Amino acid sequence: MTVTIGEQLHSLLGALLLGVGAGLWYDLLRVLRYRCPPGMLTILLDLLFWGLVTVTLFCWSISAGRGLVHISVCAALMVGFLLYFRLFSPLCFPPLRRLVGWIASFLRLIFAPFRFLGKKCAACGKKVSYFCKKPFSFLQK
Repeated sequence: MTVTIGEQLHSLLGALLLGVGAGLWYDLLRVLRYRCPPGMLTILLDLLFWGLVTVTLFCWSISAGRGLVHISVCAALMVGFLLYFRLFSPLCFPPLRRLVGWIASFLRLIFAPFRFLGKKCAACGKKVSYFCKKPFSFLQK
């Protein structure tokens, strides 16, 4: 069972492109991390990134490497990732940031009536709870 040079080249070039895709995925998640406050969401986004990259790398290695995971495929993915950050990230990050900003503005506009209703319901709920507590204030003594 030998692996030809063409198959190895196919595997490495595919891993290089996967690295570029992983860089683009990281930029998208980086934009989301900038928009959201730090905390649990940051951890979840990191886990999402590494989980997807790991599964993708494993599936590509298995399919292109005939069931073998080669370290050269991992190295090619890292080279593609670094290549993306050197060449394409400065070009892709600002438009991604603007796009996510537009989507966030659109969602804010759509959910504005629900926020308004939520504030009104909360104020009404405070009044109801005040009037419900008042008759039973003798129990607190």
